[in-house]
Amino acid sequence: MKPFKPLVFNILNNNSYPIHPLPKGSGFLGSLWVKTDVYEIFEQLTRGNLEPFELVESRIITKNKEEKMIMWNNTLLYNDKGNVIGTLSAGTDITERRKAEIKLKKIETKFQNFVENAQIGIWAVDKDGYTTYTNKRMTEILGYSKEEFLNGHIFDFMDQENKKKAECYTESRKKGVKEDHTFEFLHKNGSNIQTLLSARPIYDNDDNYIGALAHISLITEELLKFVKK
Repeated sequence: MKPFKPLVFNILNNNSYPIHPLPKGSGFLGSLWVKTDVYEIFEQLTRGNLEPFELVESRIITKNKEEKMIMWNNTLLYNDKGNVIGTLSAGTDITERRKAEIKLKKIETKFQNFVENAQIGIWAVDKDGYTTYTNKRMTEILGYSKEEFLNGHIFDFMDQENKKKAECYTESRKKGVKEDHTFEFLHKNGSNIQTLLSARPIYDNDDNYIGALAHISLITEELLKFVKK
């Protein structure tokens, strides 16, 4: 690991003091010990390897010896001869944001693992009926791979009679109707598969219909008779 290197800060505003090692009132001249990647970013800027207007993230060490993640917006400073003599940088502390993103990512990963390994089939389609997601159980129920699902329309997994039923269900979904019913799909081996299906519409932030999500369970003949009663 490369050692820390000092950078000289000629001017600091008041908002910089919480992360600056010098006590407030000691003057604006001084050096700030920063992580090596900050020094390398400065080097890239001055050599022209990094566009000045690019937002870059780097780690710094505060006066309390805490590590912070800062997002910088940089402008190069030149002397009368056109040589780069420094940068004017505006930094935003994004430490808590990054921590929250990491925490959210962990939660999302746990949720994705739960959905993927659920004991019921989960099938999502877009507004036109094309598959956007299936979990492992769904591939087991109908015998198709995830790739085959993602390249297919829902009508590809049913016979002609059930396509007509699916068209009606799809129109209901577009109107916001939530439904629980039995449905017969076509297995990859050509056999008919009886399932219990629970479908819900999906909307975007503007309440526009963008697809549907279904939970699908494989049912036996005995259970089918019970459900139809």
